[in-house]
Parts: sequence; structure tokens; C-alpha cells
Amino acid sequence: MARTAELVLREIIATGDCVTPSQIVSSTGLSSKQVKHSLDVLTRNGLATTPRRACYRATDAARQGDAEVSSGPRKGVPQGRRLTSASGLRGRTWWVLRKIRKGTLADIVELAAKAEKRPETAVQAYLSILAQAGYVHVLRRPTPARYLLVRDTGPQAPSWSARYGTIYDPNTSEEIALQNGGDA
Repeated sequence: MARTAELVLREIIATGDCVTPSQIVSSTGLSSKQVKHSLDVLTRNGLATTPRRACYRATDAARQGDAEVSSGPRKGVPQGRRLTSASGLRGRTWWVLRKIRKGTLADIVELAAKAEKRPETAVQAYLSILAQAGYVHVLRRPTPARYLLVRDTGPQAPSWSARYGTIYDPNTSEEIALQNGGDA
């Protein structure tokens, strides 16, 4: 079991009653992000339940100690449905956006491209998808258009699934449906 999840589980068991994430943060010294992730892992593995909103309770299996925690693939989610993060040119594009915050297509391509054929097209398509999902704002004036990163969720690049018309953000474990299905 992961150390943070184990620490959070011990805190839930020690409390005995419903415990909120903020109570766990203050008693363990973990960050709220660590606590939220640990609670998601514990809930997914059947070691914690949420009888009401923002209230967590240990299950019988957790109290008896005969359950295992795995942060691996979720049960019931079809494998291959989503990428864990974008890699290659998209990953480098995300990295560049996080570093420069604002730039033209030419700036971003110059910094992100390696040996790809026509990287401008691929980068522009990815930026368009990020704009539809609310990560990037396109500043059209003065020309040429500039791209401004307005939602920096973390180091891993959001991945686009054309098949499902969604963007998956591995930093927040959030899946965002695009307005027009992700047509770039």
C-alpha cells in the first residue's frame, strides 16, 4: 500500500466516524492534493466509503486489514480508453506552454519541434483542442495570433481522444468533453 494512502486510512480508522478531507490534512500534515488522491485510491479499492458528501468512513475490509490497495487501472473502465498523458510533440508543446506562458505558433513550434514533418499543423491542432477545453486562450490581436496558457494543471500534458471527443488531464484525473467533439 502506498505510504500516503496508508497514513490516510489509519487516520480514518482512528477517527472511527465520518472524517472530512480537511480534518485529515490538519491531522496528518499531508497536502490537500495528497489526501484527495489517497481518498480516491482508498474508495476505488473498497477501503473507504462516502456515506455523505465530503465524509469518509473506513469499510469493514479496511478495519480487518485484509484488502489491498492498488493505484493501478480502475475496475470497470475499459482499458485503452484513454492515454495517461500526451507524449512526443504534444508533450513537448505542453512543456513549452508551461515555460513561456504566452507565444505565437512559430515560437511554440520552434521550441517544441524536433524532427517531425510539418510540426506547425500538429501543434496548431493541439493548441486548438487545448483552447476548446479551456486550457489556452487565443489572443488574435495583434497578429500573428498568440496563445496564452490560462489553465496550468501540472507537468503532464492533457491527452486528446478524437474517438471520444474528450481531453483527459492526468494531473487532475479529469475528463473534459469538448463542445464540438474535438474537431481541430
